[in-house]
Amino acid sequence: MPMFRTAVLLPCALALVACGGGSGSLGSDNVDTPEQYVFDSVFVPGESSVVYREAVCHQTLIVALAGAVRDLQAIGGAAYRSDAIPYFDDTGGEIAQRDVAAILGLDAPVPAPAATIGALCEGRALADAFAGSAPAVEHRDWNTAFEGAAGYASARVFLEDLVARASEQAASGSGALDAPHYVSPGGIDYAQLIASFLQGAVAYSRGVDGHLGDDVSGSGLRAPFERSGEAPFAVLEHEWDLAFGYFGAARAYGDRSYAANRERAIDDNGDGVLDVVSELNFGAARSAAARDDRVALLAPTNFSGRAFSGFLLGRSILTAGASSVSELEQTRLSALFLARDTLVESWERTIAASVIHEINNLLAAMDAIGSDDFTIAALARAFSAMKGLALGLQFNPDSPVLAPLGTGSSTSRFQRLHALIGDAPPCDASQCVDERDYRDDLIEARGLLESVYAFNADAVLAW
Repeated sequence: MPMFRTAVLLPCALALVACGGGSGSLGSDNVDTPEQYVFDSVFVPGESSVVYREAVCHQTLIVALAGAVRDLQAIGGAAYRSDAIPYFDDTGGEIAQRDVAAILGLDAPVPAPAATIGALCEGRALADAFAGSAPAVEHRDWNTAFEGAAGYASARVFLEDLVARASEQAASGSGALDAPHYVSPGGIDYAQLIASFLQGAVAYSRGVDGHLGDDVSGSGLRAPFERSGEAPFAVLEHEWDLAFGYFGAARAYGDRSYAANRERAIDDNGDGVLDVVSELNFGAARSAAARDDRVALLAPTNFSGRAFSGFLLGRSILTAGASSVSELEQTRLSALFLARDTLVESWERTIAASVIHEINNLLAAMDAIGSDDFTIAALARAFSAMKGLALGLQFNPDSPVLAPLGTGSSTSRFQRLHALIGDAPPCDASQCVDERDYRDDLIEARGLLESVYAFNADAVLAW
């Protein structure tokens, strides 16, 4: 049991400083909170202490692997059916020379020292941060206790099989009729499923269960506030920053509108280039803004603002305290964990709301079956995003969806959710049907998430 947990994640009832600058009241004294995620080093005057390059590397590699699946020539290669999957296990050779701006689809160059995969990642690969790679700090053995995908108890084996099936399908030309090569005749979009799943199995798992965890001595929020070698940051500061990188927000995220933060990149300083480490949004940060933007005038959520505020406040407390968490004065300690719990809550609610969004997309795609508007590609994309994101909820040890379905039940809400959404849509041999029973299951799954996360009913339908 985490030793510092101070608040139940849901329902959302935590008060936090608003997204923006100023001071958050923390009892007998105040901590200045900046408007952007910018913090000076307490060890090297004039230098920034914010460093999370490895998280940005992994975010970029998620995009790169999904892009490779969408590239017929690339994914059809034998390497994707080997024990050293490009981007997942291997970032050397030709991969190291790949242009980061091209991979991310940017309209401006990425300057050195992060212009190529080799320069950005320095030999790192997705497997280094994948669920199961750090058993000492993870709440479950993801190599034996993974759930939600029938026939799989290992998250890694599940991912490897997805990549291999995508490769075999591309090489054999056995994909769905009238659809891209990465869409299966059974209605699976391998590129989308892999990308969505990796956001949970890498970014969410490592960020929440690893860097923001507080139950393992010397790791996460129990790391020491001592200088990391010759780096300009403390080990504890770096743990928090890595979690911020896995959330995926740009450092000026709080200055931007929801609509702006839905986008990948903005040249905040107007220098004509894009700093991949500070000016780009990835994963959950983009999704949070998209969900917020969709219901801003209907039932405001502010997942993005609350998450960013939590990151700002928590980092401000750590830097101002300049000590290990166990040595913080009690009011600051309470404020720190309130900030952490609030940002994790917002991150989790973003994922759950995005699952609902994809359920709605899937229902709309099923509505089109039998009409000229129907495409198996649209249905497969919606199903695969829904499934991949929903699998990610298990990586938060405090997720409310891991609780029992009811008093005395041996089935968790998570297990029920995946029993309802299944492992594939109602498609076979490139033909899909609008099954009434499956439609009812999707509506029940949506209602389950609405209840668990106390979402506004109008927002649920609007997403």
